Amino acid sequence: MQEIAIKLVKGIIYKEDDVKMWNGLLEHENALRDYFKVVGLDLIIDKKEGYAYLKQDTQSDLPRIVKSTQLAFYPSFLLVLLRQRLAKEEELIVLKEQIYDMFLLFFKIANEERFKKDIEAAIKKVVELGFLKPLGEDTYKIRPSLKAFVDAKWLDRFDKELQEYIAYAKGK
Repeated sequence: MQEIAIKLVKGIIYKEDDVKMWNGLLEHENALRDYFKVVGLDLIIDKKEGYAYLKQDTQSDLPRIVKSTQLAFYPSFLLVLLRQRLAKEEELIVLKEQIYDMFLLFFKIANEERFKKDIEAAIKKVVELGFLKPLGEDTYKIRPSLKAFVDAKWLDRFDKELQEYIAYAKGK
């Protein structure tokens, strides 16, 4: 059980990545919920999609222990684009070239080499976050956990920040 708890603290557990770990998680589900509840964390398990993660209990009076990180613009924008694609299909495989093309619909590119480096850095960050799984060279699977993290509230907050950025860029 300790190994499972440590893995949860480090990030998302996916059934497809480690079936033994997943089965142990389900076997000790109640004990793990109780264990994390003590420190103000909720264990979220999506059995249908096959993933589990920890979330800060917003009802708890305990201090926050799950660090919230502000993402840079390109990784945030990539999450939005991937979430839109995932809404259209159950499981989605995406190529790096397709990701470039998705960005090109929204941006004018002055320096293509710099742009590609920025997009590659965004892809790397989204892989680190666990929302893209590399399947081979330049091929990725969008993970279903993206649905839980990039929800309507997240998208609304991103849209407001984007509108503020546009107003600032226009000098208003």
